[in-house]
Parts: sequence; structure tokens; C-alpha cells
Amino acid sequence: MVKEKYSAIRTLQISLLSLSCLIAYYKVGSAQPSQVVTSLQETIPGQYAYFTTDKLKRIYAVTTSNELIQFDSNGKELFRYNNNTLGELGYIDTANPFNILLFYPEFQTIITLDRTLSPTGELNLLTTEVGDAVAVALSNDNQLWVYDGASLQLKKMNAQGEVMLSSGDLSLGLPSPPEPTQIVASADRVYLNDPRLGLIIFNNFGQYLQMVPIQGITYFQVFEQQLIYRIKNGSLYAYHLQSLLTNPIALSKQTTKSSCINIQAGLLYFLEKEGIQIRLLKN
Repeated sequence: MVKEKYSAIRTLQISLLSLSCLIAYYKVGSAQPSQVVTSLQETIPGQYAYFTTDKLKRIYAVTTSNELIQFDSNGKELFRYNNNTLGELGYIDTANPFNILLFYPEFQTIITLDRTLSPTGELNLLTTEVGDAVAVALSNDNQLWVYDGASLQLKKMNAQGEVMLSSGDLSLGLPSPPEPTQIVASADRVYLNDPRLGLIIFNNFGQYLQMVPIQGITYFQVFEQQLIYRIKNGSLYAYHLQSLLTNPIALSKQTTKSSCINIQAGLLYFLEKEGIQIRLLKN
């Protein structure tokens, strides 16, 4: 039963990593796209389930055989990591390129790696106060954020699995109990994405601040005051957290159908059958 449950979570996370209706509440900026995709810069050949990037423009690709491969910005392979004892690799957090977080939901286990993909730590959340780790992320001070689906709380934990702080029961202040699929910590904020409710925002102390009701988000990234997100139909948008303006990012039909898209340092990365393509983004 546990295996079936986390297999379902894995399936959801992968589909959500494919980056996926805006509601009329939001101001929409100019109909013109804020950025457009231009010429092809590089292709990294291979068969990959999904990938992500870091601020150093390195690519972390998970193969169809569950192996993690790190490439540099030119597509040159650097390092590999493989662990098939913990089930499928469900999520990668590369916010800190020198402390990479891997989450294996089926076994409720977090692995941390250094910049060469060598293991630096392992935490089995089943041995902690967390009853059901639904989503995890690295905090800005290299601790852990974990959303506990059993207690309906966002918890900050140290590497030993001790709870440092936690939010209240989030079902009390929201329309329904959250079911987050992704957590991102950026600057002094922590963002939880629930495709049904929207983005739930907390401060670094786990205190609830607000909810941004953009529904149907399948994957998002945060760059300073800008939120880059994708919805179910494959469209990509940039939302400014202060002005509340939303602008589309123009994608070709082919790119819109890609199962995984990521943006980093003016580059658009997307997954195709032949591998990962890298294109230049232009304002």
C-alpha cells in the first residue's frame, strides 16, 4: 500500500515537473510576450525522465534508469550519482549548487550531495516526527523544509531530523487542506505550490503570509521578485510578485509540448525525445 501510494506521488511529481488556469483575479500585462525564444545554443543527447538546472547553469538530468547526471553549461558530462535502493528519484533541489537535495518519496528519504554528486548526508523521514512527507526543499540556511501531510504543517528540520519550527495547522486558515507538490525557498520567503489552491507563501519562520491564487501551476521557479511558472496546457508565464503583472513567455508549439522546461540565466532548457535542448531567451 505504501509503495502504491508513493508510486502515485512519484507519478504526480513527474507530471508536475513537466512545468501546468489562470483566474481572472490577476492583472495581465501586455499581450506581447515578455520574452521570446530564439536560436538553439546546445543539445545534450540522451533519454531523460526530467531535469533541472542551478544558478551556475549546470544541468542535472535524471535518466530513464533513475541515474542522476550533472552536465556543465556546454553540455559536457561532469559527474554521476546512482541509488536504486530507495525507489525512484522524485525531486531535486539545486538552490545551493554545493549542497544538492534529492528526495525519494517512496522510502521517505532525503539524500544530500556535494558539487561532485558525492553523498554528504542521508535522512530517513520515517524515523522523525514527520508522518507523511509530501514535499521537501532546502532552506536558505541549508536546513530542510518539509510539508507533513499527516499534521498539515510546514516544518523546518535540521540534518538530524529534529523539528526546529513549524507552522500551525494549515487547514484552519485555508479553503481546504493543502496538497503541495513543490516547495521553493527564496530570499526570506518559502513558497508552496498547490495546483488546486495556488501558491501559499510563508516567511523564514514558517509563518503564513498570503496565498496567490494562481491555480493549475505544474512547476515554478522564483528569481528575486519574479515568479516563472507553467500551467497544464504547457504555457509559460512570468508573474511579478510586487506589481502583480503577468506576462506570457512565447514558446513554439514544439516547446509547449515538452515534458520538462526550465529557465536559468537567460537560457531556456527543455526536454525533447533526442535530449535536452538549450535556447537563448531574448526580451
